[in-house]
Amino acid sequence: MLNSIPSMEQQTNSSFLNPSKVEPRLLVLKRFNDQIREEFDKALPQLEFRDFASYQENYISKEGKGFPILEKEYYEAPQRTNNPSWCIAPLLYNSQHYKRNAKLMPKLTKMIEFIGHTTYAGITVLDPGYGLDWHYDDDPCEGVIQFRSFYNISTDNGTFLEVQETEKRVVRKYFMESEYMIFRAKKKHRVYNEGQAPRYSVVIDVLKQQLI
Repeated sequence: MLNSIPSMEQQTNSSFLNPSKVEPRLLVLKRFNDQIREEFDKALPQLEFRDFASYQENYISKEGKGFPILEKEYYEAPQRTNNPSWCIAPLLYNSQHYKRNAKLMPKLTKMIEFIGHTTYAGITVLDPGYGLDWHYDDDPCEGVIQFRSFYNISTDNGTFLEVQETEKRVVRKYFMESEYMIFRAKKKHRVYNEGQAPRYSVVIDVLKQQLI
């Protein structure tokens, strides 16, 4: 169910948003951070990651925006290899459990269901020496806005996200372990890992109905 929320542009001029302002239930991940990390470390060797680097690169270069990952594309995507890339391990897809991964991370999956306001969530990994160029992501439909919410499980703090706040202003922020990175997905943005270790984050696309 979508809850109404005043325009974020009216609440803050910052491109990076406070989780309590977007959805207070997001804070449950920080509260149970140690349990999430323990579950993740145990599950990582068995999680199913699919590689969407080429898929998004091609669409971004043609259209300048990201393209939703649909069921057909997911099952046709190659599994993660040792090559630097951007991959996703879904936990919630089209409001349903992605059974293999959800079974490996049941605590995190329950927390995501508690947070609500999403039909999609998972774990994304960005390898060292790889990134996605400037692009934006459309809101799902008129009157509903999408907030891209990353909760960072494991990183060496070498990955950054840049958001084009205005035509002349770009804001950069580095992913920090056990912290959120939240922004309006429709703003132009890019991400790059200039560190030495993969960045693993829980990604939750939080959907909110905007008051007019």
